[in-house]
Amino acid sequence: MEKSTRDAKRNLLLVSVAIITIKAFNVTVEKIPLGGLSINFDPGALGFLLAGALLYFFVTFLLYFYIDVRNLEVTKHQQEHAKQSREAPTRYNSKLNHIVAERIEGILATGQSLATAMSGPPEVTKSVRPTQIFGGRPRLVVVEISQTKGNSYSTLVRADDPALFENIDDLIAQTTRTFWWRIKANELWHRVSSLRVAWTYRFRIFFVDGVFPALLALYALAALFNFVSLDWIRSYSPTLKTTSVIVK
Repeated sequence: MEKSTRDAKRNLLLVSVAIITIKAFNVTVEKIPLGGLSINFDPGALGFLLAGALLYFFVTFLLYFYIDVRNLEVTKHQQEHAKQSREAPTRYNSKLNHIVAERIEGILATGQSLATAMSGPPEVTKSVRPTQIFGGRPRLVVVEISQTKGNSYSTLVRADDPALFENIDDLIAQTTRTFWWRIKANELWHRVSSLRVAWTYRFRIFFVDGVFPALLALYALAALFNFVSLDWIRSYSPTLKTTSVIVK
């Protein structure tokens, strides 16, 4: 929030608390010494001054707050958190793909290796059927196996070794089933974390900085004109006991 809005909120809170305190505890000012003179001070004058100050700060605060809300800027913390949330699926998917790749390489024969990553387009190869990897979203896992014999290099497709690719299919399906709870937990964690950050800023901006000062000002104004009773404050307010010590 802008400094002008914070200043208006502070002044509004001070005047509101002062009015509630004066009305709740019957604080009155009878005389004000001024230059050796004692001036009788009508309590109605104090109420008028407080009401005028309260209305002025209330209207000023509403205007400044409205302007600030219309021009809110995303904080650095929000930007960094949003970036992490956007990148989280990619990071976790890469981690899971790395695990799958290591397991596939573990069942390959001598001279065979995993040639490509697992995110290629369908036209690259028809080696492995589409499967679900991250967060329940369909993702085509493309596996291309290269084979070296002597100085020759070739790429295996499903028709060349159906048994091998069936084993790869089963391995990918098994790995996906094994890690499904981690996938869901990771996605849920980042979703909840994003909501937490968003609602934390909304609560601070709209309630702490907006609704609360405005409601307190309206309550103080109602108390000033005797529309509400403040007797409950005296019932629940702490008391400061005075202890007298006599020294002989």
